[in-house]
Amino acid sequence: MSFLKHLMVGLFVLFSAWFYSTALPAQEVQIPASEPFAGKVVLSGLEAPWGMIWGPEGKLWITERQGKRVVEVDPAGGEKTVLLEIPDIKIGPQHEGLLGLALAPDFDKSGLVYLNYTYLDGEKELHKVVVYTYDPAQKSLSSPVDVLTGIPASTDHQGGRLVFGPDGNLYLSKGELGHNQGGFRCLPNDAQRLPTADEVANKDYSAYVGKILRLKPDGSVPDDNPVLGGVKSHVFTLGHRNPQGLLWIGDQLFGVEQGPSTDDELNLLVSGGNYGWPLIAGYPDDQAYAYINWSEVEGCDKVQGNVYIPADQPSVKESSWNRADFKEPVRTFFTVPSAYSFQDPKFGELAYLGWATIAPSSLD
Repeated sequence: MSFLKHLMVGLFVLFSAWFYSTALPAQEVQIPASEPFAGKVVLSGLEAPWGMIWGPEGKLWITERQGKRVVEVDPAGGEKTVLLEIPDIKIGPQHEGLLGLALAPDFDKSGLVYLNYTYLDGEKELHKVVVYTYDPAQKSLSSPVDVLTGIPASTDHQGGRLVFGPDGNLYLSKGELGHNQGGFRCLPNDAQRLPTADEVANKDYSAYVGKILRLKPDGSVPDDNPVLGGVKSHVFTLGHRNPQGLLWIGDQLFGVEQGPSTDDELNLLVSGGNYGWPLIAGYPDDQAYAYINWSEVEGCDKVQGNVYIPADQPSVKESSWNRADFKEPVRTFFTVPSAYSFQDPKFGELAYLGWATIAPSSLD
C-alpha cells in the first residue's frame, strides 16, 4: 500500500473512532476496521479526549480537553491514573480546553512534559504553552513553568497540536479562530497577516493565528526561523485554517488541516511556506470555494450563508491569488464541484452533515 493510501486509511480510522466513541454509549461502540487494522475499546468515560501519545512504560498519555486532566492509560487493561488536573483551564463545547502534549526529547533525563491549553486573563480568552516536570514515583506532573503565553484564542479553531522536531524545537499548530465564517463572519481573518517588529518586541501575538509556530523549548524565537515581511518571529508557516495534526517523518513535517466545507488538506510544511487560507481552500482550482472578506461587507451580520458562495456577494477566485510563497497541498480530500449543494434539505438544520469534509483532527 502506498504512503498516501496508508495516510487515507489512517485518517479514516482516526475519524471513525472519534465519531463512534462520541456519538454512542460505550457499550454500543463498534469500531470499523479492516486489515491491517483491528480495533477494541480500551477505556470509556473520558471527557473529550484530545491529545494522545506514548508515555513511559508503554502507557498511553491522554489529555482530556473538557476534563482538564492528563491521564495515563494502560492499553492492555484500560487502567487509568490521573497525572495532572488544571482547574483554571477555560473549556467550551468544541475547541477550548486542554489540547496537545509533547515529551521533551531528553524526557528520560529531564522528565519535562509540554502542554498547551486555553485560559482567561480577566475576560480575555488566550492560549498558552506550559512545561511540567514528571515524577515517576508519585505518578504526577508538577512545577509548571509558562513557556509562551498570550496567544489569541476563541471558541473556534484553536489548532493546538504540539510536537518536537528532530531539530529539538517545539512546533505548535494554531488555528485562525474561525474568523470570516459563521458566527465570527464579521471579524477579519488574520491567517495571512504577519507580525510587525513592534508586536514581536512587545510580545503582542495577535498575528499568530492561522500559523504553525516554531519555538525553542524555553519559548524564545529560534535563530533560524524564517524572516517574513522583514520580521523574524515564532511564525514558521502561515495561511492555515484549523491545523490539528502534525507529524514528523524523518526530517519532513506533515500537517492535516480542516477545510471549510470541502478540501481537507494534507500538507508538507516548509519554513516560510504560505498555505493559502483564507484565499485558497485546497488547490487553487476555483471549485466550490471563493474568498469573501465579510468584515468589509456592510450588514455582514444579517447575510445568510456560511462558507459557500452567495451569488449576490463579490468574491475572489482562488486562481486569481498569485503568491510566490504559496505551497499547494500534497493532497486534498473530498474536493467537490461548484454545483455541489451544501444545503441539502434532507439534512434539515444539520446541513453540515452534507458537507464534503471530515475535519481531520490528528495524523499518525
